[in-house]
Amino acid sequence: MYLSKPKNFALQELVDPWTYENYGQASWQFLDPTALMILQNLREQYGETTVNNWHKGGKRLYAGFRPPQCKTGSKLSLHKLGKAFDLLFKNVSACEVRHDMEDFLLDKEPFNEIGAIELNVEWFHFDVRSRTVHRVLWITP
Repeated sequence: MYLSKPKNFALQELVDPWTYENYGQASWQFLDPTALMILQNLREQYGETTVNNWHKGGKRLYAGFRPPQCKTGSKLSLHKLGKAFDLLFKNVSACEVRHDMEDFLLDKEPFNEIGAIELNVEWFHFDVRSRTVHRVLWITP
């Protein structure tokens, strides 16, 4: 179990503005430890990574944790449980990351904890949903 904060991410990158404004540093409680561990490892594997950038004047607000009242995504989105992230990488495409996962990374820790990966989107979506089988679910929007 991942018990510390990811060293290469600020909290504002991982939660939306409403959550950060209302909970501040206590917002860490809404983020799944396994998802955070995978997130940190993805940054170490692929370099500079963007989740949310609202705190720097960007338009990405809901690529990490989404509060219950958020209309983005489905009502039961794993983003609302802090178990899903949508990432943009500076030096590699989401498609390349998906290929790496499929080819060799899903067998290695901590990537073997990924429950689902989304296909056919320009960002890399992963989540840590519960699984009944030992393979990742490849989902389409």
